[in-house]
Amino acid sequence: MPMEQRQLPKARTRGLGTGSPGLESASPALDIEGLELDRDYEPVPTTPLPEIAASVEAAGEEVVTVRGEIDEERIAELEARDDVVAVWRDTPVEPFGGP
Repeated sequence: MPMEQRQLPKARTRGLGTGSPGLESASPALDIEGLELDRDYEPVPTTPLPEIAASVEAAGEEVVTVRGEIDEERIAELEARDDVVAVWRDTPVEPFGGP
């Protein structure tokens, strides 16, 4: 049985920047079969990669990072979408180093 993994997809979308009502106004870019979005995690506007910045601007889009869970077997499918820029595993952030 596939394990669900918490991921941080970075997606191209319209109208989800700072001050937006949140995921309820999400564009179809975030309506991905098998991706269960964390409704408590507000989309975070993100600077697009240089190689897509011009096309994002020309399309009137923005890049946002969201958090959700998806079956491990479906991550490659998610990454292959044109409206998904990148997918990162949501790993715990912990301090490092000694006292």
